[in-house]
Amino acid sequence: MKSLSQTMNEAFAQVPDTLIDYLSIITADYFVLAQNIRGLHWNLVDKNFHELHEELGDLYEQFSASIDVFAERLRQLSELPPSTVSEMLSMSEINEIITDEIDSDYVYDYLLTEFDKLQDTLRTAQKMAAEIDESSNNILSEHLKMIEKQIWLYKSNVE
Repeated sequence: MKSLSQTMNEAFAQVPDTLIDYLSIITADYFVLAQNIRGLHWNLVDKNFHELHEELGDLYEQFSASIDVFAERLRQLSELPPSTVSEMLSMSEINEIITDEIDSDYVYDYLLTEFDKLQDTLRTAQKMAAEIDESSNNILSEHLKMIEKQIWLYKSNVE
């Protein structure tokens, strides 16, 4: 009879490298996006400063917590997540930004653009995971819902 450890190792061995790659890319995307959001949070100058500053702070916290979720999922799959700044920047599909003083229009445009990219990546990874890895699928589905909601909320601010 197989031990639980052997059964889990066999199950994880069936997760293709492409899903592992996507989970690594998403980890890096969340890292770069969290730092970019932190910069937006710090450098916002706008008549709606207080409200948007608070929103960006909350969003930064969400993304920071999510980095850990994806990194831990990679470890559960016996993989090493990206862990250095240079690895994150080289793997991420989100570009690092340098902000001067910015206003709410810049924030909403930037976030909508990057959330659209992230939504596409999450959706592709989630479809792949749905067929082979229920735990990753659940994580990806929850994060996809969160991004879809953020897109909806931010679009309502620019329309």
